Amino acid sequence: MKLPISKRLLLCAGLVPTGARVADVGCDHGYLGIHLLQNGIAQYVLATDLNEMPLDAARRNAEKFGVDDFAAGFI
Repeated sequence: MKLPISKRLLLCAGLVPTGARVADVGCDHGYLGIHLLQNGIAQYVLATDLNEMPLDAARRNAEKFGVDDFAAGFI
């Protein structure tokens, strides 16, 4: 299954150096962190959001796209 990531998030991902540890503040659906992990750009992602519903969506997406073992956590 292909990750539905926007051009805007791909531009953001392009700013992340390989091997980085990333904090995705306001992660919404989690697509940025998932992309970074799937493509070996980030070695560690901490996804955060103020609201529980987007954070739950990010958790489900991390599992759906097979990176839930690599994400540091969801806060």
